Amino acid sequence: MPPRHRSVLIALGLVTVGSLSAVTLAVRMRDKRLTAPPLAPARVAPEDRAEALRRSGMAFLETGQPDRAITALREYLKSCPADSERGDEATLALGQAYDQLHDHGKALAYYLTVVDHGAHAQPGTRAAEAPAHATFLIAEQSLPELEARTISTRLDEYVASRQRYIEGLGQVRAQYEATPRWQRPTWTLAAGYRVASLEDLLAKQLRAMVVSECPPIIVRRVGSCTRWESRTSMSATSSRTRCASACNPISTRPMTTR
Repeated sequence: MPPRHRSVLIALGLVTVGSLSAVTLAVRMRDKRLTAPPLAPARVAPEDRAEALRRSGMAFLETGQPDRAITALREYLKSCPADSERGDEATLALGQAYDQLHDHGKALAYYLTVVDHGAHAQPGTRAAEAPAHATFLIAEQSLPELEARTISTRLDEYVASRQRYIEGLGQVRAQYEATPRWQRPTWTLAAGYRVASLEDLLAKQLRAMVVSECPPIIVRRVGSCTRWESRTSMSATSSRTRCASACNPISTRPMTTR
């Protein structure tokens, strides 16, 4: 065989062997990947899991899912000191979740816990934020009951019902006025607004008395006045005052909510 032909055959043989080797190597690598053990799941640090639970609970609360918020926050508190700043925030959120479920008794218990934990918090600091918020929410729970009360227009019930109303208003006011001691701006301003609204509630009750019908006994006693309506003339004002005084001799005295 001529030397030139021999060289060509040798070259073809080398190419063929190289191709087979490449194919074999690829098959072996594929088989190795297929038979390799699965990767072990990444380990999550306990503090990272706790933070994920806290954030999930807060997110569930903000999106109106109180049941899921309660589950996540309770799990979070198992690994977090309840009297820490983050623990107080989670406890406060638990109370808000129960408020969303209309379980105000459990909500109140969590709010009181937060206030108790914050007893030693320095006013004005970040640690006082949760106790200030909880104090405000405790007062908020008493407001609907006060708003539902009325001062009776019956002659035999007026004085006693007015006194009960003013006493209840004073109690709610005292709860709101406990909020500023934490020196947190948001809740101090909110409490101040509520205190002003309490004065409006009392004024509305008294205005309702002014336009209420006089009891028959007063109509007979005073004569022409049948409604305590607001008027502008001096004579009408005198008539209204005379009628109110007849219904309740102390009704024209200045009233205090304290």
